[in-house]
Amino acid sequence: MNVNVLYVTQYFSLTPIHASAVTTYEIVKGLAERGHDVNVVSPYSSGVFLLFKKETEKVRVIKIFSFPRFKARWYNGFSALLTHTVAYVPLIMSALVANRRVGNFDVIVSMHHPSHMASFSAYLLSRVFKVPLIVKTHDVYGTASGLVKGLYLRFLGSLHRFVLKRADYISVVSEPLRLEIVKTHKLERHKVLVFPNGVDVRRFKPDIASGSLRSSLGVSNKKVVLFTGGLTKDRGLDLLVKAVAEIVVENQNVTVLIVGEGPQKSELEKMAQDMGVERFVKFVPTVSHEEMPRYISLADVTMGPLVARLETFGSVPRKVIEYMACAKPIVAVRGGVSSDLITDGYNGFLTRPSDVKELAAAISNAIDDLNSARKVGLNARKCVEEFYDMNKLMDQFEKVLYEASKRNR
Repeated sequence: MNVNVLYVTQYFSLTPIHASAVTTYEIVKGLAERGHDVNVVSPYSSGVFLLFKKETEKVRVIKIFSFPRFKARWYNGFSALLTHTVAYVPLIMSALVANRRVGNFDVIVSMHHPSHMASFSAYLLSRVFKVPLIVKTHDVYGTASGLVKGLYLRFLGSLHRFVLKRADYISVVSEPLRLEIVKTHKLERHKVLVFPNGVDVRRFKPDIASGSLRSSLGVSNKKVVLFTGGLTKDRGLDLLVKAVAEIVVENQNVTVLIVGEGPQKSELEKMAQDMGVERFVKFVPTVSHEEMPRYISLADVTMGPLVARLETFGSVPRKVIEYMACAKPIVAVRGGVSSDLITDGYNGFLTRPSDVKELAAAISNAIDDLNSARKVGLNARKCVEEFYDMNKLMDQFEKVLYEASKRNR
């Protein structure tokens, strides 16, 4: 049965880098490949009609209605506010026009986040079209450092509680997050479903050849510790740089490879220089998601979240399941990921937050005993194959779509 889906999200790209954009792209792509019509509404998209290259005969056209992008030099708090709020007005109007052009929508899906109005816009459209609403969320809470941002998030929080109570289904990434969102927003348990982030286990797999990449990066004979992602203060990468100073006391055949860009990059580079470990830390610009399996494959140890806070409770970070799918041992802090994702010593290693010595010891133990680390990595791969295979997860998501659309019809 074909389902006509309207997908409302803040970010969409056919060449995604940001984790939530990758998740959205893979869900949209997966639905299109299963023969469903998927119409994407996003303030961050190319604003043109696009067609996925055929991988199956059931791939459909994906229509994208977008708000003009702001140039990078204009992007500040004010323009961010516009694209998170006001931008949705023309997008809603575009969706109203599209409903007549492409046929009535059966289901609306939104990618929820506490900082923007995708879910509220999706709710308004679901009421206009009288169709079911599915809200997919990775976050229960939003945090703010200033008064204005705090008031803004509090206002959005009230809107989101209103929307979540009226959504037909709410999708969360883990069981701990499901329990928390039911309790926080006083929701009916039966309509909150666990739909984790998934990974393409055919692309992200063990033993991908990476010798030439190692050579080009100058790490051919090194033990490589890898981090990928945005370089921001909330990643805890200063903890990793401090741990390098502890690690190289016993083992100088180590390179920490940090792949990504962000506002903390210069600060981390200076920290490495000040601590005298700059030759052990190598920064590499952001790479495409297509290239990511090769970069993960060159690593001996991978780094997950190094900060535990309210927003990381119950999280299933995409980078972590991609590391695990490639059978790489991962080191993260307790509370940085969902408790049902990593079991310490079985499919990963967990350390106490802010404990530099314990982090350094966990990394050192993994690179010194690669046989044991490989067993942990293989256990991680089994876990991903069983619970986080994107193809299996899309089968489950498709069933929810059918259930929602049948009820509507």
